[in-house]
Amino acid sequence: MARLGTSDDIAERCLGHVVGGVIMQTYNRHQYRDEKLAAFEALASLIERIVHPKANVVPLRAHG
Repeated sequence: MARLGTSDDIAERCLGHVVGGVIMQTYNRHQYRDEKLAAFEALASLIERIVHPKANVVPLRAHG
């Protein structure tokens, strides 16, 4: 996800990892749903481009 510009904090949350210490876990109750959704959509787009690459070869016209 770093390749896509996703912050380490959001990538860790996407993986279900606990981020921060006890104080942060106690007071920061934000779920980061929008941020995680954006990260997963970017990842899905990258996977789509890898699995189904666009053709980058243009056939040449025959001269004659």
